[in-house]
Amino acid sequence: STAVASGALRPELGRAFWLITRSSSRIDTAPVLGRSTPTDSAFRIQLAPGWNQIGNPFAFPVSWSDAHAEGTAGAVSLEPPVAWDEGSSRYSDANVTTLIPFAGYWVRNPMSETVDLRIPARAAGNTGHPRANPTDASDWRIEISALCGAATDNWNFLGVDARASDGPDALDRADPPLAPGPALSLYFIEDREPLVNES
Repeated sequence: STAVASGALRPELGRAFWLITRSSSRIDTAPVLGRSTPTDSAFRIQLAPGWNQIGNPFAFPVSWSDAHAEGTAGAVSLEPPVAWDEGSSRYSDANVTTLIPFAGYWVRNPMSETVDLRIPARAAGNTGHPRANPTDASDWRIEISALCGAATDNWNFLGVDARASDGPDALDRADPPLAPGPALSLYFIEDREPLVNES
């Protein structure tokens, strides 16, 4: 591509980007063994306000619950990352719990300033993307899906959860940017922000 030929494409540690190819392919360092970022301290990624594409800077899986963000006023709460599901050609229908090497994710900085995301150099014990389920007998939720041609948006929920509060809370999920190619986005509006999960 022009970006590669001109040197404009310069991948950075901890950053992700879309790579659109004619045929399916997986990026890795094979047959050469990859080297990890130094593991003597946490890796810092600056997140601009809004959506940012990030990647795991280490050569081993890292638990998202071990990562944390800080702004000028202290700790910043972030939603779980959003992953792309190559098999279904759409965003994953689950919260990301583990950052996998050579995978990219969307992470939303809800602040109006840049914050630092710190990813520890600590391997995760278990990888996966489990769904969060209601925990109280009075909790309920409805899943709403949209389909238009090949484009789908399946992970949209409306419901009641005992852990929720009025206004934005840790159970709400913002809708990530549209993916390249045919895409569809279904969401709820709260304070002019698109949400895919409203409890």
